[in-house]
Amino acid sequence: MKTFANYSLLALVALILLAVSCEREDPTLTVIAEQPENVEAINENDAEAQTPELPEIQYNYPITKLSLNEEEIKNVAPGNDFTFRYFAKEYKDSENLPASIISSPFSVQVICGMIGNQINDHTALCDMLGIEGNINDVNAYFNKLMKDVENFGGDTKLTIANAFMKDTRALKFPEEYIESLKKNYLAEYIEFEAKTLEEQPVGERPEDLWVTDKTGGMIDRAPEPILEKMASLFNVLCFKGSWVDKFDSKMTEEDRFFIDQNNFVERQMMRQTGRFGLFKGEDFSAINLPMGDGSYIFTIALPNKTTSTSLDEVVESLNADVWNSIRENSFIKKVVLTIPRFSLSYNEDSVLKHVDKCFLESYYAQMIDSDDYAFIVRKIKQKARIDVYEEGTSAAVVTQAMIVTSPGGGAGQEIEEFNANHPFAFMISEAGSGLVLFIGTYSGS
Repeated sequence: MKTFANYSLLALVALILLAVSCEREDPTLTVIAEQPENVEAINENDAEAQTPELPEIQYNYPITKLSLNEEEIKNVAPGNDFTFRYFAKEYKDSENLPASIISSPFSVQVICGMIGNQINDHTALCDMLGIEGNINDVNAYFNKLMKDVENFGGDTKLTIANAFMKDTRALKFPEEYIESLKKNYLAEYIEFEAKTLEEQPVGERPEDLWVTDKTGGMIDRAPEPILEKMASLFNVLCFKGSWVDKFDSKMTEEDRFFIDQNNFVERQMMRQTGRFGLFKGEDFSAINLPMGDGSYIFTIALPNKTTSTSLDEVVESLNADVWNSIRENSFIKKVVLTIPRFSLSYNEDSVLKHVDKCFLESYYAQMIDSDDYAFIVRKIKQKARIDVYEEGTSAAVVTQAMIVTSPGGGAGQEIEEFNANHPFAFMISEAGSGLVLFIGTYSGS
């Protein structure tokens, strides 16, 4: 038995040295096999004797705290499908790939729901969002989410805020539309006399102050100022969560982050060893980092270097089925984890380009709901930011739909356009349902 203990000690030392060597030469998420509590003595002369493997323990997500009923919970999967589909288009349109992006297609969904209250035929909107029924079902779904997500999470908090702001000189909107936004989306109605940029610079305008307040200062201005005769719909998500297992700042040090096989940059890398839900696929691995009381999850999808899979390919492959596969096939492992500490801001000025074409065609064919005015979405923009640090993660996004009104007859106008040391994708989701709230990529820049 002493000989076996000596061999085991030497094997453990060799394993640690090998892990350290791999971390420096070709860092990856390192999974440490857990030893069974009762291991029978191995015959010293049996060279082929192997330590018996422990059965894999599946990572259990908590039961969702969302108050969605059985039918409404079915909307989460198609909503996530929209999220991945939208993000793939947004990522592909980036100038330099792999790209660093932070986005919230979910925020875009909320804006589309608010816009949908100005449409007579809701078929295309419901198809895009994956919600069966009509605008009443869309409104009911988002209304529950507005009320639910702020009511749980322990020391993790997600704030959702909506607003409809307009210049006093813009044409009057139907009262039933404004009331629907207030009731279903808990939206604030804010009316003011918009000033010129010379009279009131960006950062001091009502829309900027509202965005700054709702995002806790993470975003300090609206994507675009509201000017004379204009109106805008706003959606804000603000997330702040603490890791269940925090990183020790003393373990954070500068190390290499590989942009590709031949190039790297120096980044602050956070490290810890712990038990996490790990998914190991053919092309990428994913790790689940719980936050707060476990009600939210930060998931990293890391391309596998052994298969030479690129971040572009991982982003392209993500959909609701793949997301569910990650959730259903994650197992608890002891992991040596290394991820970068980073801050990332991203502006998307062409949200309409990434929204489903069928919805746009249906929407712009029905812009006028009244003989008195035309309701025209000129463009949709989004500003987002994320900070990942030793204690947790903060993320914020504001999506703005710029609206112009004109006398009736304006339809048809033109539309203005788990050693994660290499590029990876990430998602922040409500743990129980899997609802994806934020999605992004980090490429080291």
